[in-house]
Amino acid sequence: MAPDNLIIALTPKNDRWKIKVKVTRLWDAVNPTMADDFYGIQMIVLDAEGNSIRVKVK
Repeated sequence: MAPDNLIIALTPKNDRWKIKVKVTRLWDAVNPTMADDFYGIQMIVLDAEGNSIRVKVK
């Protein structure tokens, strides 16, 4: 099994990462003018060293 990476080590050179994070904020992304237009879920995640990143899931 591959080791976990930290958020700070993520780069666009690789498209496969294994990261272990805690979700600190989570919300639905919707169109502000049309509430029924769902874009997906967005969240802020935190790794073991306290690095954070915003994540979008469609």
